[in-house]
Amino acid sequence: MPTLARFSFGLTRVALIAASFAACDDADPRAADAALATDARRAEADVRGPDAALATDARRAEADVRGPDAAVPDARTPEDAVPEPSPAPPLRILFIGNSYTFAGDLEQRYVEVRLADAEAEADADQNRREVHVARYARPGYRLEQHRADLDAAGSELSALMASHCGGDAPWTFVVLQEQSQIPGFPPDSPEAQASRGAAAALADRARACGAAPVLFETWGRRDGDADNPALFPDYATMQDRLDEGFAAMAAAGELRRARVGAAFRVMHGRPGFDFGSLYVADGSHPSALGTWLAALVIAGVTPTRDASRPTAGPPGVDPAVVRLLEAVAGEVSASP
Repeated sequence: MPTLARFSFGLTRVALIAASFAACDDADPRAADAALATDARRAEADVRGPDAALATDARRAEADVRGPDAAVPDARTPEDAVPEPSPAPPLRILFIGNSYTFAGDLEQRYVEVRLADAEAEADADQNRREVHVARYARPGYRLEQHRADLDAAGSELSALMASHCGGDAPWTFVVLQEQSQIPGFPPDSPEAQASRGAAAALADRARACGAAPVLFETWGRRDGDADNPALFPDYATMQDRLDEGFAAMAAAGELRRARVGAAFRVMHGRPGFDFGSLYVADGSHPSALGTWLAALVIAGVTPTRDASRPTAGPPGVDPAVVRLLEAVAGEVSASP
């Protein structure tokens, strides 16, 4: 049974230099001081010659024309100091799902994508943002089962949710992944109805903790579903049905959508791309490349990311393929 995993990377603060200038204070002139100043100027004129005396007379004449305020130089106001930018609050993401989440360590891949963003921000003299992730995933689990676990006092999921519920360090996002077939079932089926209800309930619990709920929309199976051939005879039909079901779930729970299945669909129609490379041998679970694509899409909506920032991608994958996935993920994340 998978265990809870947490990952984080450091925060780098970039301090800007605050510059200031010393102010000059001018005392009110007094008669005696004025007499002494006159004697001093006379002495200066004797030492420096008639030109200095003429310059002194010119300054006096200018003061007479401009008024007494002009005769006393304005005190220099210190330049406003540039404040040190406040660090962005940490991103805290809780992933709730099943083997589609834990098979490829999705939360760790998410951190790696965000690490690329942090390095780009550091290069641009911007604040890096801490990222903390946690995972609660069980084989074959449905959102209905996750809801029951969350409601059970003292359960692992209940404790995990409570660990960053409200306060100064709440969860930022809670990512919800449903069992991979249920969203494609007929909307009036008991499974689909229970799924919509559970998604809405989990979303409400996330919001109560200060987090934004996100629906992780999964993909159709590479060759359709042999367990439900009439309903899901091939990839395209299954993806169509899943998309309809996810749209209904998102509407019922007012959920932000991470449309990973839509990104798979784009890759399915991409000439020259090996669509099967997004799956492991069973044609259902994601490969390292499929998980990377999922991480890119989820990062694009939690909150957003610049799709032009390159990521490392899975080891051994052609960088050109990684750039293609980044571009597709960016397009999908930006579309409604």
